[in-house]
Amino acid sequence: YYFVNTISPTYETQIEYHAPGDVIVSRVQKAFFNDDSLIKKDRNIFNSQYIFEAFDKKVNSHSFRKSVFDQYNYSERLGLNSDDLDSIYSFIDRVKKNTKNSKKLSTLLYMKGPKPKILSDFLNDLVSSAHSSLISDFEEIELNYVTTKIDEIKMKQNREIDFLNEFYLNEVRALNSQLLLAKSLEDKDTDLEKVSLVFHNEPLLKTSILSSSSRSMVFPLWYLYGQKFIENEIQRSSAITEFKSEKYLQLDSALKSLESFKIELKDIELVDISWSLIPNDPFSPKKRLIMIIVLSIAFLLSIFLWYVIVLFKPSK
Repeated sequence: YYFVNTISPTYETQIEYHAPGDVIVSRVQKAFFNDDSLIKKDRNIFNSQYIFEAFDKKVNSHSFRKSVFDQYNYSERLGLNSDDLDSIYSFIDRVKKNTKNSKKLSTLLYMKGPKPKILSDFLNDLVSSAHSSLISDFEEIELNYVTTKIDEIKMKQNREIDFLNEFYLNEVRALNSQLLLAKSLEDKDTDLEKVSLVFHNEPLLKTSILSSSSRSMVFPLWYLYGQKFIENEIQRSSAITEFKSEKYLQLDSALKSLESFKIELKDIELVDISWSLIPNDPFSPKKRLIMIIVLSIAFLLSIFLWYVIVLFKPSK
């Protein structure tokens, strides 16, 4: 009995997690940016199996387990030196996966050791940290998509602004050129045929009229509306400081939609978790079973001993 009580008890703690259901998967997919006209990608990859496998891979990563061990200061709780890597990894390696678990998309982890609360806490901290980390990963991936698209749209906006700047600059140049020509012809008799010929290939500020001979002739607008018209046009074009074409406004609308997007997954439980509880009874040794076996053996030995004594006792 004394020997049995000197054996240090070993406890076993367990934690289990399963793949998410359709409702959770749907909530995850809806949390992403869902305007396919701006961001096209296959969102069906975020299915139950994908989420479970990503979570399971993180939980079973040796480096991730070490980071959780350090984050929650288990060295101090176990009374270990932070430089004693052999002892630290010896504890971390106690996390085992139950390979006999036949459930599909389900993992059962367990640990065995003499300190049940620490074992249970470590399993819970490990799974909880993996859950938080996976949520952060999903959010970062989605925000990277959005940020990339925002940068792309801003580049298109800059190109559109450059194009509009160049357009209005050319327009002002053409207006000034026509204004100078108009002033130079102000006191002269103007040949309609020559004016039409000069501006026939001018892309800006021209109109077509029919001459008396019913032949189409092209004239600059200042010729029809006067110098004041062209001066007003120069003033109007020069005063434009904000260029907004229809294309620019469409890009701006898309940009505002992307910049206002916020992803929030923290209230979603990505996997179904059965948390670890502190065990009340040790996994081993089975003291009661050992005592029963010892007493049974002692009883059998006593009977055998009595039989031997009776057998070899000299008869009177």
